Amino acid sequence: VDSTAAFIESSLGTMGAVSTYNDYIDPIYYGPVQPDSDVVSVTYVDGWHVVYINRVRDTYGVVLRDSIQFFKDDAVFQSGVDSDSLYYRHKWLYTVGDTSVSYGAFTGSTDLVCTGLNGITTTVNGDHYWFAKVKNVTDNGTTWREIEITADLNNFTVNKTLNGWDSGCPVSGTITATIESSFKSGDAAPVNTTWSLSLSFNNGTMSAQVERGNYVWSYSRNVCTIQN
Repeated sequence: VDSTAAFIESSLGTMGAVSTYNDYIDPIYYGPVQPDSDVVSVTYVDGWHVVYINRVRDTYGVVLRDSIQFFKDDAVFQSGVDSDSLYYRHKWLYTVGDTSVSYGAFTGSTDLVCTGLNGITTTVNGDHYWFAKVKNVTDNGTTWREIEITADLNNFTVNKTLNGWDSGCPVSGTITATIESSFKSGDAAPVNTTWSLSLSFNNGTMSAQVERGNYVWSYSRNVCTIQN
């Protein structure tokens, strides 16, 4: 549950790189940008600021693409200064070259719509996706594990602080998520498990309900402190 919430928080944190306090986008915020990356580019195309990073080596490859579009009064606005809303798309993947040995491959994406950026509270709606495929080869045999997470943000509100949105604390909103897990050992049939998560936020307190089959777990914890 906490890691699912962390996925969302990290996406909101990346949004801090396009704070409306600035009128430019710098790829340094999308790090770590390796000095030996093959491609690091920032472009503005059809109303979208696009940050693209590509790094390919013999054993692995990493690709990251962030796209941000600012709006002011429902019109596309090139500068983040004085904008009142934005679309944010974050996509990344990590691949490997040799799948005959132990490895882990990952991919993820985030699509967010943020409104109210010209005020003290922004409202965020959108979705998040994360997928992992891991193979483990040992003397005792081979296992495979796949995990797929899909999450939706609904009316997620965050206050602006002196440090920007990324240091804000959730005032309200919900996150619903589904986790699909599959585990396979050798020639045995895979074991599949589905988890359902429902998270609600109230002035920095997260209440969680987790379901798996006929089992239900609930708990609450404080995730941050509202700053005025």
